[in-house]
Amino acid sequence: MNIFGIGGAELIIILVLALIIAGPKRMIGWAYVLGTYLAKMRSMWAETSKYLQQEFDNAGVDIQVPKDIPTRANITREFNRAISPITRPVQDALDEVDADVKNVRRLASPNAAAPRSEPAKTGAAAPATNGSTPPQPATQSAPPAAAPPVPPTNPDSSQSFGAWGGSGTTEG
Repeated sequence: MNIFGIGGAELIIILVLALIIAGPKRMIGWAYVLGTYLAKMRSMWAETSKYLQQEFDNAGVDIQVPKDIPTRANITREFNRAISPITRPVQDALDEVDADVKNVRRLASPNAAAPRSEPAKTGAAAPATNGSTPPQPATQSAPPAAAPPVPPTNPDSSQSFGAWGGSGTTEG
């Protein structure tokens, strides 16, 4: 329930505060006045909709004027019903494209899983083995985009290994 942007809980709080501030006698009087105005508004709407429907029928226009006072939900429902012949082909095309995309994702998922899992296995530094036990997969995944650093060509040099050396620069 949403009346003038006020939800159910807010409406109850307002009514309780009004009951405390105004008192029960005034609240009964206000409810009576509100009820009479709502009855007048409904009768005016019924009379207006009857005359509008007669005019539409005499003009040959195929429009049905609602008998009840329109609400936001009624207006939205009628609007969607009125534009559905226009939007139906577009919605069908979007549904077909969505089904094709889901099908492509489903077909590509086994192929996409293998490259994602491989950098995690080779990216971590594993101890060298003599072939008796297979290397264990890393518990933390390494970033796949970075290439491994290249060691210096001269092993006797006192240069550090790039970013592994701590400062990121070579010393000579």
